[in-house]
Amino acid sequence: PAVLRSVAAIAQSGLDGAFVFAIIDEWFKRAWVVERVEQPADQRRMWHNVMNPEQNYGLIALAAGPAKGRVVIDGADTEWTSANATAAAGSQQKLGDGHDDSRRLRDLSVRNNAAYLFVRVRLQPPASGVIDWSKVDVVIAFDTIDPARGDTRLDPAGAVGFGRGVEHILRIHHGSDAQLLVDKPFDLYGLWHGFRESYQKYRTTANNAGEFLLVRTVTNAAYEVKDAKTGKWTALGVLQDQETGRFHVGNELSDSHANVAIDAKTGVIEARIPWNLLHFTDPSTLTIVDDDGSAGARHVTTTTTTGVAVAAVVLGGSGEEESALADSIPAASKTATGFGLPAQGWVVHTWKPWVEPVYHERVKPAVAALGAGLPTVLPASIAFPTAKSGEVAP
Repeated sequence: PAVLRSVAAIAQSGLDGAFVFAIIDEWFKRAWVVERVEQPADQRRMWHNVMNPEQNYGLIALAAGPAKGRVVIDGADTEWTSANATAAAGSQQKLGDGHDDSRRLRDLSVRNNAAYLFVRVRLQPPASGVIDWSKVDVVIAFDTIDPARGDTRLDPAGAVGFGRGVEHILRIHHGSDAQLLVDKPFDLYGLWHGFRESYQKYRTTANNAGEFLLVRTVTNAAYEVKDAKTGKWTALGVLQDQETGRFHVGNELSDSHANVAIDAKTGVIEARIPWNLLHFTDPSTLTIVDDDGSAGARHVTTTTTTGVAVAAVVLGGSGEEESALADSIPAASKTATGFGLPAQGWVVHTWKPWVEPVYHERVKPAVAALGAGLPTVLPASIAFPTAKSGEVAP
């Protein structure tokens, strides 16, 4: 609609022509909101930062991955294979509240492409037929840099501990609430604006605080303007941020923003996590944020990692945030404060640096909208190609 309104205004003004921007997604484009976590800058074209608005304006998507066999976040996992799945090792803890059959882990798989890290968790389908999400939380933990650094507790009390340090967790509270959280020292909130708190180290640090923060991004800083005559300050803007870690749960085919899909009957959970939100600055070279303090308050330095280690935990209980460990991959053992996952047995996902990303072209719904709307605002002599949304572009 916005493009149609603009074109209509140009036509009504009697101007000779107009351009519709842009035809394809442009992976090379920079945007201030993410540029400080896109390093090195000349590698930007080698991966698709879906959190970068400038890279997503095209009428035709340059979508990461192959046209056939790509992971689709729809709750149906037919494109996954069991070859790389790590199965649960009989570690289920019976809580005895009548919901244990909704908390049995089946397996865990990890994949990636030039835009996302993908995770599939499968629970055993419950005898009741549908998972009762008011009694189940699923937590996916990510060790992205160094197993000796990061948070070794899921919670401050230590009810669930990790044998490897964790930088991020994806917590699925129920069928419509999935949140990506970051270990507190590794939080980058307000990086571009310089809103740095004392706890923000901009790097992963060894700790057992069990404190994770929802991933958020500042999109507008508060500001005031001073009247030159009166000397009075007037507020013209307020701080605005986005909860970029609060994921849409749905079907990618009908909601392009959906990053998590859940089938409560089959127990399949699919998730895709943008590289930017995991603090990767260039996944094509496995480069990630790990600041040493030399770049200044509003910039970060980086390191290279060997891959991502992933674990899955199923929690039981009641309330908004379940806390009792029910099952895990790798299998947990009893500790003084609860249960702990060992350092071994995580799904360690590695990949080779790529020199050319795999992608395919796909027509976006906007093409059909423009195809239908442009003839109503432009002369009949102007033709506009039509295509169905989702088709592979010619």
